[in-house]
Amino acid sequence: MTILKKYKILFIIAVCVIGAICAYLVYAHGHYADRVPPGTYLAGEDVSGFTESEARLAGQKIYDSIVMDLTLRNESGVASVPAITQTLTVDDIGIRFEADMTAQAAINAASNEWFITRVNPFVKKFIGLSVIVDDEVITKKITSYFGDALFKSKLPKVKYSKKGKTFNVTPGVVGTTLDMNRFIMEVKAGTFRAGTSQYDVYLNPLHPEISDEAADEARDLANRAIKTKISFEKNDQVAYKAGTNSKASWVTFTADKETGKYEVGIDTDKVMKFLKTTASSQLVEEPLPELVVREIDMESAVKEANEKAKQDSEKDKEEEKDKKTSNKKSDQDKDVKSTSKEDDGKSTRNDGSDDAPAKDVKVTTPAPKAARVVREGEEGFAISNRQQLADRIEESMLSGKNIKLTPEYETIPYETEEIGPDFGKWIETNLSKQVTYLWEGNKKIKTYIVSTGKNVTPTITGTYKIYMKRDHHDMKGYDPIKKEKYVQPDVRYISYFEGAYAYHAAYWHNAFGTQVSHGCINMKIAEAQFLYDWAPTGTTCIIHY
Repeated sequence: MTILKKYKILFIIAVCVIGAICAYLVYAHGHYADRVPPGTYLAGEDVSGFTESEARLAGQKIYDSIVMDLTLRNESGVASVPAITQTLTVDDIGIRFEADMTAQAAINAASNEWFITRVNPFVKKFIGLSVIVDDEVITKKITSYFGDALFKSKLPKVKYSKKGKTFNVTPGVVGTTLDMNRFIMEVKAGTFRAGTSQYDVYLNPLHPEISDEAADEARDLANRAIKTKISFEKNDQVAYKAGTNSKASWVTFTADKETGKYEVGIDTDKVMKFLKTTASSQLVEEPLPELVVREIDMESAVKEANEKAKQDSEKDKEEEKDKKTSNKKSDQDKDVKSTSKEDDGKSTRNDGSDDAPAKDVKVTTPAPKAARVVREGEEGFAISNRQQLADRIEESMLSGKNIKLTPEYETIPYETEEIGPDFGKWIETNLSKQVTYLWEGNKKIKTYIVSTGKNVTPTITGTYKIYMKRDHHDMKGYDPIKKEKYVQPDVRYISYFEGAYAYHAAYWHNAFGTQVSHGCINMKIAEAQFLYDWAPTGTTCIIHY
């Protein structure tokens, strides 16, 4: 074959190929105008030549067939996390399929390329599914599926031990959290394909906002604060020292998560309360009310009531006399005669006599005597500069410097309380008179001559309450005169009111009315028995000179 003939054959072939290409291009221009161009793969599936609706259905089918195997990868360092694997669909985790967008993307595949490239079946074009990934929704969904692996972190705690009198730290607890940013990025960057795809969900440690080291620093500051010596002076002497437990109760810890530290402070309100209660019991004196009693005076009451009854009787007679005068007949010639008549067995005297006796009077409310003081009142004292003291205590504890405080006081006047009928049972002992009175309200029911303590063993004065009663008991003590211990066997009817001080029967002497006891109040046997039976536990006892 000659060279010319060969060129003719090649020319014919070229013309045919070009013709075929041109014919294809003409065909493709019309056929693929609204179809998916050839060589297009949607999520790995060939969708060449699909119409828009066919591409939409193909995309939906692929979406429905996608399965995600999610495996939890524990990178938190928490050993107690369980191994979790979840098999889910994309819909299960909140990824929504956009069918229209997917179909349009398939039809417009390579639309920005040359036309010949777009319709070239040998140039492959890969299109992914169009989906909407909502970060918030997917995070919520994934968290719900892997919730068993999530643990909250716990802040370290600084606690005070009363036994050890020191603050200690309970370490914080590391929690776990899902690395959702990493997972969402992988989901968005990946190409969804029909079938099963493998994805990892990473578990990261969730450290407390405040570290154990920061808690240790707060503990050290708190321990320094409670070691600060805080003393209160009264009359130039140390009267009271704040205890460690009290100081520890004032310390506060505020978690500052922005700085990652505990702020150590002092609760001045609690310090103020301490100054008003605990410290006040040592530093201040409550006012002691003055007690007075108005004893019922039966003699004066009867006299006053009879006098009133006499006045009422005279008034009645005057009114009767005036009535008779107004009813007198006008006839002056008619003799005035005294008349008498009986009516229901009663007689009426009309002679105007003033000698009619007063009616008998029954006294039901006797008049009281003048008030008598049975206990002198005493003024009290209260701390007046509590706020200033609280502020200085706060400054001292936070700086770790010892401090001596001198409270300022204000006087609290005492009140006068009158013992009335509702006061109940109470006992009064007058040491000067060597007399004990039993009272029910303001009514004196018994008066007993007693024997109280000698000068070397005096009976205490003050207001007390009976706290224990013994029918009989061996009483022991020490005699400072004889300088020896003594035992008084089988003492009867004992009513203790303060320590070993008591009202009790004394069978070993009859010197009542004189000071002969070791401090107790001696009574005759029958009288001690009456007091013992009459006065219950809790009965008030007022002892004075």
